Amino acid sequence: MKFLLAIFILITTAFGDISFKETRYISAVDMERDLYGSFKFIDDHMVISYIRPAIQTITYLNDSMSIKNKDGEISTYSYAEYPQARYMSMLLKAIINDQYESIAEIFTITKQTNMIRLDAKSSISSTISSINIKKENSTLNSILINMTNKDTIKIEITN
Repeated sequence: MKFLLAIFILITTAFGDISFKETRYISAVDMERDLYGSFKFIDDHMVISYIRPAIQTITYLNDSMSIKNKDGEISTYSYAEYPQARYMSMLLKAIINDQYESIAEIFTITKQTNMIRLDAKSSISSTISSINIKKENSTLNSILINMTNKDTIKIEITN
């Protein structure tokens, strides 16, 4: 099954994007916000392109993250200044590539049949409390990120 997932990721990466719906719950104002977009891997970096409600592109590189808004303005953040960006990059790559050993230093990993649970270790527990990854027949279905401030981010794969 891992072989099939690797082929799916390779085909999707080579020929197209992985589409998703992202639902962010902001606890402080009791509000949900839906975002739609896609992500893909290009060489050694990952690109997330949001298409709704606003156009925005986030590129995770080896040592930094850049955000390009709809007007073409680009802001760059180094991982040294913003380690949360590095953790998000590591996390998404590990989940998409089914390589959880690469994040074992920052998460305790519990695998079940169709669910993987990641519990944050002390290095990131001030930001993220846990992550639930749902798979169906070894194919990624959704990711639920539970933040320590009670916010959540749910990413549902739509293709």
